Amino acid sequence: MTQSTCIVSKLSLEFSSKTLFKNLQLNLAKQQLSACIGRNGLGKSLILQILHFQSVHDIPYEGEVSWQMPHAYLSQFSRLQADTIANALGVDPLYQAFQRIESGIGRFEDFEMTEHQWHLPLLWQQQLLKANLPTQLDYPISCLSEGQKTKLALCALFVKTDHYLLLDEPSNHLDYASRLWLIDCLKAHSSGALIVTHDRALLQHAAHIYALNEHGMSSFCGSYTDYTQQLNLQNSALERHVL
Repeated sequence: MTQSTCIVSKLSLEFSSKTLFKNLQLNLAKQQLSACIGRNGLGKSLILQILHFQSVHDIPYEGEVSWQMPHAYLSQFSRLQADTIANALGVDPLYQAFQRIESGIGRFEDFEMTEHQWHLPLLWQQQLLKANLPTQLDYPISCLSEGQKTKLALCALFVKTDHYLLLDEPSNHLDYASRLWLIDCLKAHSSGALIVTHDRALLQHAAHIYALNEHGMSSFCGSYTDYTQQLNLQNSALERHVL
C-alpha cells in the first residue's frame, strides 16, 4: 500500500476579484514523483506555496493540509539567498568547523559539532561533482550562471534525503545535460516530490499527474503520455455518449 506523505482536502483560494480554485483534493505519495500541470494563471505555484508555508497570511486560502514528513520548497523565482556554495547548501557552520580542524586550530565545539559527521564532506563533493558545479564550498555564488544557481538550489534540497520536495519549474535555465541530471536526482530521491512544470521530458518521468483547469483538478496515475491517453479516451467516450 502506498504511504501518504501529505493529504490535502477542500483546498480553495478566492480573491476579491477572482476564484482560482475550490475544494481541491490531493494525496501525495511517498517515494513517488508527482506533477501538477495546467495553463499559466490557474494557481499551480500558489498551491506549492500553500503546501509549504501553510500559514501564509497574504494568501486567503481555505482547506486542510496534513503533512506526515518534513518537506522542502524551491520557488520559481527566488532560487538562492546565499553568498557561497556552503551557505547555499546550508552547511557553512559545519564546513567552517571542518576547515579549522584540518588547519590544526579546531576548538572543542568544532569537534563536538563534527562528531559522527565526517562522512558529509565527501557527500557534498559528490553532489556538486554530479551537478558539474565547482566543488570549493567557499566559491562565490555571484560567479555562477543562472543555470548553475538553479542546480545548486536543487542540490541544497536533494541532500535532504528525508524531505519531500515541492519544486516550482525546477528545469528553468537548465541545458539538456542538466535536465538529465535533474531527472536522475528526482528518480534517486526516495522521499518523493511534487513538481510544477511545463517540461514534457520531465513530465514523462512522473508517476502521478494532477491536472488543474478552470473546473477543478483531475488526478491520473502514470506519466504525461499516460495522462494524455486517458484524457483522449475520456473525451472519445463523452463524444460517443453525446452522439
